[in-house]
This record gives sequence, structure tokens and C-alpha cells, in this order.
Amino acid sequence: GEPTIEFMDDGTVICILRTCDVFGGAPEWGPTYISRSTDMCKTWSKPERFADIGALPQLIKLENGITLAVIARPGIFVYATRDGVNWTEPLEIMTNKDRSPLGNLKPKRPNFHQWAGSCCNCTFAATGNNSALLAFSDFYILGEDGIAHKGIKTIEIIAE
Repeated sequence: GEPTIEFMDDGTVICILRTCDVFGGAPEWGPTYISRSTDMCKTWSKPERFADIGALPQLIKLENGITLAVIARPGIFVYATRDGVNWTEPLEIMTNKDRSPLGNLKPKRPNFHQWAGSCCNCTFAATGNNSALLAFSDFYILGEDGIAHKGIKTIEIIAE
């Protein structure tokens, strides 16, 4: 479920998809897979493992021809490609380690959202020829009052 597609310059269409359904009893995350179509989505290649984690993956193609992928849960990671086959090493935006100690109350056994410190659902918006804004939640934004608050963060990704 939760597929995202993007059209590459050579006419190939790539699809990255989540493989677990938390509402169906699956864990909060599972691996993400990638599949390709060379005939305008009539047929697809056998999905190949893309990353060990993932929920609600997102793709965006920038005007300069670079396609960005965000894979999250737990953590948030951005990858880049020009051809949909060769991807960069992930850029870590948020760690996939336990973030619950950053909260106001330190749970003994944190649930997923306390542990991750985010729902890890992200979205992209192009901001220029070679850039995109990535938006995501963070449950542990330290306020001027010294208290951690939930909020939305953004980061501009520059791809050259």
C-alpha cells in the first residue's frame, strides 16, 4: 500500500511502496520496495527491496531532473537519483533511534510515537529548479519555556 510514482526522463515510471498495514495488525513499519514500468504503467517489474523501513513514502522530480525520495518510520531519510536506478546514500533528517528521552515525561516503555518522536509522515513541495521543501512532524521541539512541544518542521533539500 501507500504507493508513490514518478516519471523519469527516459520514460520509465518508478513506484515506491510501503509493505505493511498497521490498521490490519502489521507493525508500524516494514521494508519499502521499488518497481519500474517501461510501458506507461501497463506492466511493472517484480518489486525489489529499496529500504528496510518505510511508511507513506514520497517522490518528487525536480526541474533539474533529480528525483528525491523520502522514506520514513522510524526516522526520516532522503535519497536522490537521476535515473531511478542508482540512488544516493540516505541523508538522515531524523534519527531512527529512540527519541523518547527528549520528551517532557520519560516513559518506561514508549509507544511508537513516543519512541520515534514523530508520526514520520512527510511531504515534499518543489521550491526551485534544484530544491524542495520537506515537511514533517516533530513531537520534541524545545520551546523557550524549556518544554518540548509538537510541531511541524520544514527543511529545504538542495539537489545538484
